[in-house]
Amino acid sequence: MEEKVYSPKQFGQLIGRSVVTLQRWDRKGILQANRSPTNRRYYTHQQYVDYLKAGDEKGRAQAFSEKK
Repeated sequence: MEEKVYSPKQFGQLIGRSVVTLQRWDRKGILQANRSPTNRRYYTHQQYVDYLKAGDEKGRAQAFSEKK
């Protein structure tokens, strides 16, 4: 079974952030998007779960930055 994927708009709506914020986080490496063969950003359901597990926004940014 394939994992659910979300467009930046869908993912932003799920987590309450704008597409522009997601793009910024991707560039900064805070929450990196996956890329399709045509270079479009997308997010997986696992990224959503990981984001929720990270806690508050400051903790999320720190947790995702430390994954690198």
